Amino acid sequence: VTTVGMKDFLGLLGEWNKNWHAITAELADYSKRAVEDGTATFEKLVSADSVARALEIQIIFTRRAQDDYLRQISKIGAMYRSFARDLFNPVETSLRGSR
Repeated sequence: VTTVGMKDFLGLLGEWNKNWHAITAELADYSKRAVEDGTATFEKLVSADSVARALEIQIIFTRRAQDDYLRQISKIGAMYRSFARDLFNPVETSLRGSR
């Protein structure tokens, strides 16, 4: 293994670690927000003064949870695309340089 190859490999490991950390942190934040939102909604449901109000609270929560989920999935998908691009960029550069 050459020094350049080792540097590329170590750089790749550093990028891999950084990107996985960012993705897991984002997922943890989303999970925390989702639990907090669910808990707050449950508290509102318990204190609802009618069935109609309880249904309204549930509908609002469901829409909000779905919108948040879809937004989060899009964000995580973009992070994975960036992760793959960052991960394979040094390999692609090395392959171009060896031709």
